[in-house]
Amino acid sequence: MERIMLENYQNIGSHIGMLLRDQPVGRTADLLDYTVAYWDGHQVVGMHLCADETGPLDEEFELTDDFLAQIPDALADWIQNPHYTFHPELIEWLKDAPPYDACV
Repeated sequence: MERIMLENYQNIGSHIGMLLRDQPVGRTADLLDYTVAYWDGHQVVGMHLCADETGPLDEEFELTDDFLAQIPDALADWIQNPHYTFHPELIEWLKDAPPYDACV
C-alpha cells in the first residue's frame, strides 16, 4: 500500500475536523488504540482512552501539529480508511464542558 505523504499536519487536523463535523455527537475518529479525536462543536480535540478498563474516556488534550507529526503512519492509515466509534459517555462529557466564549 502506498503511503500518503503527510507534510502539513495543520491540513490533516482540518481534514479530520471536516469529517468529524459530519458525524453524530459522541462519535470519535479512532486514530490509535487508546487515542481518539472528536469534534467539540468548535474544534477537533484529542482524547486518551483508559488503558486499564476503568472507563472509556480518560484525558482530553490539544490535538497539535507536534502530536500529529509523531503518528504519521497511523494518520496515513486513518485517512485511507477512516473509522469511528460511538461513545455515549462523550455526549455527557460535552454537556459538562464549560461554555465556549468566542471572544477569548
